Amino acid sequence: MRIEKLFFALLLTLMLAAAPASAQTETPPPLVALPSFAPIVEKAEPAVVFIETTVTIKGRQPRLNRNPSPEDLFDFFGGGGPQRDIKVNPQGSGFIFDPEGFIITNNHVIENAEKIMVKLSGGE
Repeated sequence: MRIEKLFFALLLTLMLAAAPASAQTETPPPLVALPSFAPIVEKAEPAVVFIETTVTIKGRQPRLNRNPSPEDLFDFFGGGGPQRDIKVNPQGSGFIFDPEGFIITNNHVIENAEKIMVKLSGGE
């Protein structure tokens, strides 16, 4: 065990000694100014949409009150409580793909949706 520690210390010392001193004192290169994305965003913004859906899932919803009972704890972890339909509202974004109004978005946003609401960047 002692030989391993000695070997490790020797190896570490050799690595530090082999590192060039100039690399430690070298100043970083100046930052390069990147072009602004603002013109691209302004041009693409009218095609960006906000998407909100309504999905009903089967599950158990805990009764949230100030004095939870032991049954509420079991409901929370999926035991004992009654099965209920729970409405959730997944949200996401997308963009209008063509003049006919086709929209591209992620599947998880619209999967099993009963209702889909699309809002344009202007609020329409």
